[in-house]
Amino acid sequence: MRLPQPEPLLLTGQPFTMATAHELGVSRGRLRSSLWRPVCRGILVAKDTPDSVELFLAAAKLVVPEGAVISGRAAAWLHGIDIRRYASEPLDITIDRHWAPSGRGLLVPHRAPLPDEDLVEIGGLLVTNPLRTAYDLVRGFDLRKGSKNYDVVEAVVAVDAFLHAGLITPDLLTEFQKDRRWPNGLRLERVLDLADAGAESPMESRLRMVLVIDAGLPRPETQYAIPYGEDGRELRVDIAYPGPHLGIEYHGAWHGEGDRPWLDQHRSNTLAGQRWHVLEYWLEDYRDRRATIVRDVTAYLRSAA
Repeated sequence: MRLPQPEPLLLTGQPFTMATAHELGVSRGRLRSSLWRPVCRGILVAKDTPDSVELFLAAAKLVVPEGAVISGRAAAWLHGIDIRRYASEPLDITIDRHWAPSGRGLLVPHRAPLPDEDLVEIGGLLVTNPLRTAYDLVRGFDLRKGSKNYDVVEAVVAVDAFLHAGLITPDLLTEFQKDRRWPNGLRLERVLDLADAGAESPMESRLRMVLVIDAGLPRPETQYAIPYGEDGRELRVDIAYPGPHLGIEYHGAWHGEGDRPWLDQHRSNTLAGQRWHVLEYWLEDYRDRRATIVRDVTAYLRSAA
């Protein structure tokens, strides 16, 4: 009698580890097929399973050890803040004792105090609360690594997102820092000076930091409303320098779908009719052509002056 193939057991929408797949006779090469996608490093799920907090929690329960707390960008995701740089990045956890992880980098452990008031429970797992999560990400997260693990841009991205969601305020975060006084906490002042609750996506925040940090330009406004027509209608631009009438837009992948390119062009034409110049950038521009972004924006502001 022919035995059934093991794949159906791994196509139920429940996450599984590579070790489980290997026990069922599914090779690493087979796991690279289009049947599955990563939830995080080392944990897979059927390709058509949508992202959800429930899925993420189920994946975390497979690998998070007892006594550990989900933290960092993984905690942010569970609070509704998706600032992950890529879907397959490992899970950050914090633990208040020494622990050596296994599992080929599925988990990145951080050793730090875990006061009860810093924690919340989500789906049966302990997670750092929004204030603690934002504070950890501002500090560079890992007390042991200090400044080597610090990225001011990604810290601003995190704080922007938490502020925009209304989960924290600058005052509460400042008071949290004064109460903790942990290593690298003084970075918060610079991050809050750069942060903006108006940013509606991580890539808008990153694009704004190209202008402010890379180019050294004045801080722009976010989600700036531009009136047009006689009935009080408005169009908003992601980033704006109102004086010279310069708008800067980030276009995610969905801007290339369906009739969106036509709608974007119509929008740009409408703004041009209001004497606004709009520069539009995509993910590839941010990744590979940041110097071009700096040159474009700087040149326009100089010409307008």
